Amino acid sequence: MRRMTVWVKDRTQGGLVSVGWLKMLPDVHSRRARDARTMDKMEGAALVECEFSAVIE
Repeated sequence: MRRMTVWVKDRTQGGLVSVGWLKMLPDVHSRRARDARTMDKMEGAALVECEFSAVIE
């Protein structure tokens, strides 16, 4: 994974994303870029939306 953008309905949901992010990438020196943004108008009951960019070799 090269980059991940996370949209959250409100900033209180960001902590849930951080828990998984730190578990998946515990080494601070090899952790990928992550950007968190708020999005007021999510579809349905969604609270979090993610977009990934990756290179498969």
